[in-house]
Amino acid sequence: MEKAWGLNSLRDVFGKAESADTSDEAAGYLFYSMGAGKAREEEWAEALPLFNRALLLQRKSLGKNHVACGRTLNDIGVALTHLNEPYGAMTSLEEALWIRQQSLGDGHPDVVETLNAYSFLLDQQKNEQDEYNRRS
Repeated sequence: MEKAWGLNSLRDVFGKAESADTSDEAAGYLFYSMGAGKAREEEWAEALPLFNRALLLQRKSLGKNHVACGRTLNDIGVALTHLNEPYGAMTSLEEALWIRQQSLGDGHPDVVETLNAYSFLLDQQKNEQDEYNRRS
């Protein structure tokens, strides 16, 4: 498992052992929040492992199709897009879209957010293909 900033648990963050009431859900939220902070700073390579850790914890505590997992998958897709990893980005965004559509409905703003991220990725891929074709 990949470490985010060398963090393996909440103990690494707070300097003390996790208590019995510290849940995977809370840890998932913490790692997600840390990743979102890095994403706001456009530090995508640092945000990605935090989002990945959050997703693992969210799936464990909330279930793989929970709307929180959809949010995290969306942000993983955005990070991967910015890191020029289109296939991973596409996979993450497609799963995020499915979860969000099932949980929230087609007209929800979060569904639109994922569709916009997917459209941006496709436009980026088209532009790269056009540039390749011009050079050939």
